[in-house]
Amino acid sequence: MSRPVIAVIGLAVAMVIGAISVVGYVVSEKVDAQAAAVQAQTQGLQLEREEMVRAREDRERAKQLREERAEALRSKRRREKREAVRQAEASRATAAQADTSRAQADAQALRELNEIPSEAEGHEGPSSEGVDGVEYPSGPGSLELTAYIANGIDDINCGDLAASNFPTPPVDEDNLDAEGDGIACES
Repeated sequence: MSRPVIAVIGLAVAMVIGAISVVGYVVSEKVDAQAAAVQAQTQGLQLEREEMVRAREDRERAKQLREERAEALRSKRRREKREAVRQAEASRATAAQADTSRAQADAQALRELNEIPSEAEGHEGPSSEGVDGVEYPSGPGSLELTAYIANGIDDINCGDLAASNFPTPPVDEDNLDAEGDGIACES
């Protein structure tokens, strides 16, 4: 082989090697670009995943806060209800004490009314003689009631009598003592 042929073959080989190098470089750049794109996409997916995890955690925290607030509100309402019941019971107890005190005062007033001096002590007191042999208690209202009965007036109401808070007659046909506590025409 002649020298020029060898030189042409050498040149051709050099060109092939140069072309392979250029192709290799281009392919390498393309591969690097694709690798960079894949890496960027992977990082983007990782960021999206992290954002989704944070969003889920935020939703769970918000739900937990709502549940805690709801439980606190329920607890507050239970405390308020217990307090209202306690106050109502205390109010009822106070009212019962007041009723007892009033009943005791009324009973004392009746005892004092029944201790009006009699004629034997030199005072002229109200008569306790009733109508038809029925004896009525003495005191305010009793004489007036006896007079109504003696005159044949049947339907007697507390409004017909001037007196109030007097001892109930033994026979209370007109229901002057509606509460049944022994005191007629309570005011």
